[in-house]
Parts: sequence; structure tokens; C-alpha cells
Amino acid sequence: AAKAAGEFSMEQAKNAAEKGASMTSSVTSSVTAPLSGGLSGVTGSLGGLTSMVPGMTSNYKGSLCSDDSPLVETSVRVATLSVWWRHHEWEERQERIVEALRGINADIICLQDVWAEAGKGGKNQAQAIAEALDLKFAFEGKKTINDGDGVPCITGCAVLSKWNITASSLKPLSASGYEDEGRCVLRAEIEGERGPIHAYSASLCTKLGASDARIAQVKEVCNFIKSAKSPPPKEGEKAPLPVLCGMFGGAPDSDELRMLTGRAPVPVKELVFVDAWESAGEGPGATWSTTNPFASAELLPSKRTSYVMAPPPSAGGRGHVTKAAVFANSLIPGVLPPSCHYGVVADIRY
Repeated sequence: AAKAAGEFSMEQAKNAAEKGASMTSSVTSSVTAPLSGGLSGVTGSLGGLTSMVPGMTSNYKGSLCSDDSPLVETSVRVATLSVWWRHHEWEERQERIVEALRGINADIICLQDVWAEAGKGGKNQAQAIAEALDLKFAFEGKKTINDGDGVPCITGCAVLSKWNITASSLKPLSASGYEDEGRCVLRAEIEGERGPIHAYSASLCTKLGASDARIAQVKEVCNFIKSAKSPPPKEGEKAPLPVLCGMFGGAPDSDELRMLTGRAPVPVKELVFVDAWESAGEGPGATWSTTNPFASAELLPSKRTSYVMAPPPSAGGRGHVTKAAVFANSLIPGVLPPSCHYGVVADIRY
């Protein structure tokens, strides 16, 4: 994957995360951790990794990737961002969204709280962003809501990709007795240059006390992932790489997130994900942050609510997260942030 524009050093990243609103870097350099360079301390193949203890080597084969496949050195860059629908000066924010996404140069982008004007010929936010970035896109939604000007708009999820999207499908998620916000998950089947990728963009209930709703929605998301119908890979071909991204509402230690990462009973047997930030991020990684003026107005503490989830590493380390960063978080005096949420971008061996 290409380097993100205007990358920070590790020390600058740490200072930027602490100073928040005092940052003066441009929107297009809005990444809080560098995404370039190799994986420090790891060389060779998975059949015999060089030990990080000087003078010692090991032939141990990890249980999840226990073969002699050479370590995959290429990666796919995946990003996720909730674009906050048509709230608060959305037209100006749209420009900031495009700038932030252009700055990270991701191969696949998952967007949530995306809008499309209802009716023939209406504007489509995912299409506008995809055209600005020269990407393919898939958008689907089910619920129609009137915006502040009374314009009926469909709310949904989108996936943007540098490669062809061969199919897409939507799963509306239940509200479990809460207000129906049109939450859903979109699957995009992508014809990647080194094998197929199934990218999932999910938007879960955001209400503070609605963990029960999010638990039910996580179960629906996992069963939707399980339902993906792909022909068995032929000899020499790879099975689709599943990547789950989205605005999940809950913190990493919440029951709903623990179900995804295997710290609680999983909804679907053997379906478990690795949290990209936990694997390769540095610092708190808050995406709902008091440094964001839109979020700080809610008077709630900072936390991680947006995630990139990768599968456990397989042959050659495929699926291993090597780098992760928060983006769309550069704050410039007098300039609106792209969203009330910050985004997450990760490099995954592929």
C-alpha cells in the first residue's frame, strides 16, 4: 500500500493525540501514527521466524499460521469512518471528508451513516466521494429519514474500493425495542489483485445504554458473514479475506465487542476477529473524542467506538495487522472536522 500523505513521526503522533485541538497540520495529513515501513523485529518465513532475542533463533510454527509459507510482505490498506449523515453543515463537511480520505490513500474504505436522496436522480454521498477519489463504490440502505430541510434521504452504509466490486448485499439490523435508526451491515465482494476480499461496513446502535441492542446486532452481523456464499477456492486460489469495519458504538471491553474478539462466547462458531488497533495501534485510539468539538458537546468521555477487524492470521500471515492509525482528526481553527467521529485505518497482510 502506498504511504499516507504527510505522515507523522511516532513522537509527533503522541504529541498530536495529547494536544488535540491545538494541532495545526493540514487535513490531508490527518494520521496519528505512521503507516509506512516494515514490521520491526520479524524476518524470514512463518516456518522459522528469527527470534527477537539476540543470538537465538526459533523454528516454532504458530498454531494459526503453521506452515512453511513465506511471510506475506504486501498489504491491503482498509479504513472506516462514520460520516455523520446530513447533520451540521454537511456540505462543508463533505469537503473535509474527501480530503481526509484522500490523505490516507486506502485501498478499501468502509463508510457508515451515509445518505442518498430518495427519488430518481437524487444525490448520493457515496457516489460523490468515490468519484472524487477515483474509486468504485457500493451503497445500500433501507430506512428513509427527512433531513433538517425536509429532504427525504436513505440512510445506509457504503464500501469504496480501488478494485472492482462484483456484488453487494445489505442486512438491516433489528432495533430491539429502541428507536429504529436504520442500522445495517453491507457486504461488498471485491475482486482484489491478490485474491478476493469480503468487506463489511456495519453501523450499530449508538445509544449509551443500549448494549443489549448491540449484542443482538452483533449476532445478526456474524450470521450475515457466515451466510456469504463463495465457491470453494480452486487449487492455488485463496478464500475471500473477510474484513469487518464500522461504527460499533461500544467500547473494546463491552460485551458486544468481546463477542467479536473471542473474549466472550462468539455468536457463530469459529468466527472471530482481531481488533486492528489492539494489534498495531498506539495510545488510546479514541474515535469518539473530547478533542472533537462535535463530540465534546455531548459531555461524554472519549472512547473507541469505530473499528477495523481482521481475521486471525492464516498461511503466510495473511490477515495479520501490521499498522493502525486514527485519521480525520486534524483540527484546524475555523475549519469544521469531517465528522463527529474520527476514523481508523489499518494495513493488513494480503
